[in-house]
Amino acid sequence: MARAPRAVIDGINFDEDPERDEITIVALSSDSGFNIDYAVFKDSLEANEVNGITILEADLSEAEAGRASPLELSIKIHDRGSEIVIRVKYKSEIVSHFGGYITAAAKRTLIDFFSPPPPFDASTLPKVKVPKGQADYIFWAPIEDGTIMADFKNERDGFHRYYTKEGMDRMNPLVNMGTNLPLQRSEITYYIAELDDSMQPTFTGEPEGGRRGRKARKTRRRTPRNNRRST
Repeated sequence: MARAPRAVIDGINFDEDPERDEITIVALSSDSGFNIDYAVFKDSLEANEVNGITILEADLSEAEAGRASPLELSIKIHDRGSEIVIRVKYKSEIVSHFGGYITAAAKRTLIDFFSPPPPFDASTLPKVKVPKGQADYIFWAPIEDGTIMADFKNERDGFHRYYTKEGMDRMNPLVNMGTNLPLQRSEITYYIAELDDSMQPTFTGEPEGGRRGRKARKTRRRTPRNNRRST
């Protein structure tokens, strides 16, 4: 079984499948020209740490010819290094293999995608006053009273930028919108918006005459390249 060259993965992108909401296409690439896509079921994502190795797993939406069950994706990343091993398996049989390296930024992005947001009890969250008419910085839509909000690195009090939890949960890769630098979910805190009409909003969405608010941007459609995996 031939193996792909030991490329350095430095690009991670995520595209929504335009026809199936339950699927996300994970695209890995490198400057050397290596690229491969994996169409994964969102509800199958798992991340575990075993003996200094992070193991990411998911079910793929495609099945090999003659095999009725979906394929399984397994990604092993060394926590203290840059080695990465990607295998696609059918039951116990390895049908595709990649061994190479990954940059620190790409590693964080990939692990964050496979790791669900930490659970919390919304009833315990503090209520924080938010200007009435304020729009959030991801959807560009007015924030409603009682919305669960997210804050990080003094964005709210220091820069007066407001983010909804829904927007942050859907952001892949997870970045600081103010600096465009990678952000860890552990750096995010949550609160409940309590609208205050005595406060002046700092951002209200689209300019007057344009659209009021917007939906989350959809990424461009990509054609899955799973059939290009080295086997």
